[in-house]
Amino acid sequence: MYGRLRVDVLGPLRAWLGDTEVALGTARQRATFAVLVGHAAEGVSYRDLVDGVWGACPPATAHGNLHTYISGLRSALGPARDLLATTARGYRLQLDEADVDSLAFARCRSEADRRMLAGDLEGAVDALTLGLGLWKGEAYAAVPGPFAELESQRLAEARVAALEQRARLLIEAGHHIEVVADAADLVREQPLRESAWELLVLALHRCGRHAEALAAAERARQTLADELGVPPGPDLAGLHARVRADVQPRTGRPASTATARRSAGPVVPESVQDALATHPRLPLLGRDADVDRLRHLVADVSATRTGRAVWIEGDVGTGKSALLLAGLHGAAEQGCALGWARADELLGRFDLQVVLNCFSADLAATGRTTPDRAQAGVEDRVVDLVVRACATAPLIMVVDDLHWADRATIRLWHRLIRATHDLPLLLVATSRPPRARADLDRLRQAVLHANGTVFDLGPLTAAESEQLIRATAGGCARWTAQRLAAQASGNPLRLVELGRALRQRKAAAPLVPPVESGAPEPDAGEFGTAEFGAGEFGAEELGGARLDVPAGSAVTEAQRTLLALSTGSVRALRAAALLGVEFAGSDLALVSELPPDTVRAALDEAIAAQVLVEEHGVLAFRTDALWRAAYERVPGPIRAPLRRQFAETLAAAAGPAGPGGSLRLSRDL
Repeated sequence: MYGRLRVDVLGPLRAWLGDTEVALGTARQRATFAVLVGHAAEGVSYRDLVDGVWGACPPATAHGNLHTYISGLRSALGPARDLLATTARGYRLQLDEADVDSLAFARCRSEADRRMLAGDLEGAVDALTLGLGLWKGEAYAAVPGPFAELESQRLAEARVAALEQRARLLIEAGHHIEVVADAADLVREQPLRESAWELLVLALHRCGRHAEALAAAERARQTLADELGVPPGPDLAGLHARVRADVQPRTGRPASTATARRSAGPVVPESVQDALATHPRLPLLGRDADVDRLRHLVADVSATRTGRAVWIEGDVGTGKSALLLAGLHGAAEQGCALGWARADELLGRFDLQVVLNCFSADLAATGRTTPDRAQAGVEDRVVDLVVRACATAPLIMVVDDLHWADRATIRLWHRLIRATHDLPLLLVATSRPPRARADLDRLRQAVLHANGTVFDLGPLTAAESEQLIRATAGGCARWTAQRLAAQASGNPLRLVELGRALRQRKAAAPLVPPVESGAPEPDAGEFGTAEFGAGEFGAEELGGARLDVPAGSAVTEAQRTLLALSTGSVRALRAAALLGVEFAGSDLALVSELPPDTVRAALDEAIAAQVLVEEHGVLAFRTDALWRAAYERVPGPIRAPLRRQFAETLAAAAGPAGPGGSLRLSRDL
């Protein structure tokens, strides 16, 4: 008895019978399978199948080739070969609509429309988020033929439309900050799409980031002029005009001078206000001592008006922002004023803007009238406002993700660190490890020299990781928690993602048959190490069952980290990822066919950027998310052939059998 046939097309074309992946064969055979999947409901004629695989000019051997591909697919289906049936007009693949991810995506969009009409904006956002989480790359990636090409384009447009619809719903619900990064990514992906620019400009404007909204609108106008020779359409042009007039996003009325003057002072984004009013969403297992330390600093500045600089450092997903929310919860009730802003990739292009965002529009407007914000006069005005705010109440000034900040902001932060000696100012910054930015490293040292406090958020322990898996999964067996915890390398965000995915999987069907009462849990060696199915991050094999894990933000942030590296380094990391999480530099030089000096330079850059670590001659990706990000940059269809080629190369050269060596690689295959 075989399981149901399931097919993924929102990324590399893949199929499973139950929990076993089907080998779809050569490129043209995969193209044949793609056409069959696309016409599963009604079947496909022989003529349409030829057109979908080869187009209007098929080769003379098309007839024979097609029969070969059909035969090959039936062989690949094995005991389920009858699912590919011959009909009077051609062929039909018997496939349930529920088992094709592109159709599931379409159902999510329909559900979002239904909920939106019912006034359930949050439900509509959830439906779109679920549908977008099904994507694992370009639809029908690397599948040749007219059918796959047209379907890829159609689905890509549907994905962008869903992204835009989700962003509009988030803006309408008041979640403007969440939209900025997504809209910026969409603009990079679709620079000629005016609707994407509109979302970015509107989200920035709704966040009060007036200068950036204007700059984005101007970049849109310039891009359209340079690439297409046309001006913006009426919607984008009208939005640009409203931003220039500085119309308040919600009321549509210009802000009065009196109102702006009265509101001058530290401000906190609405989303942060809401989060501070509730408990943190991310469980802070293993961070109790850090939360207590931060709360003590808040109490100290409130009671004794003693200032302090605070530096919270950790990788993506270690809980820096969650620590802020937990540690600063209740600060306003203790009489402290809060000024809070978050830096990002876009904000880092504007000198001092992230600091200005800690305060109201009155100061921001003053800064905008200055041609060069980096000049000392603007910095002096910021410091003066901090001094005046501290004269009214103890001030907690927070910049989250300071690693994105511009150099002028870093320079100003040094001045503010020194000011904590004389002011009731709790100056808090979160950052990833400094990596290659020497100015960030100097800033961290300045905090220490000023008798400040540095929080270094490392990975959770194995016990804490298993506890977090159980908490977010709603309970699970010990061996299950151990397997998933090992995948996350102690990263809280990744652990939460895995736990939530496990909860969803359990809701659909149990992972394994229940253990009989009194029987011990399976031993770790019984199932082997959890591996990612066919190398595709997002699908984990656990006890013989497939656990679908959406590509989470930890992996997304890791992908952004790789973007900062040189092309040569990324190329080396792609090859390294195929060798495994751990590997030897000599193996990498051998399989990549690059000169040893070139490989060494690439590895040194990756080590300096803290993508890799090296110990006793063995190299390793520092986190599971970084390895996955590098692995994902290798096109899906060529991963297995390359790994097989690498294994053969290492075996022929009698490469080391340790981590990353030929024996490990061969076993993975």
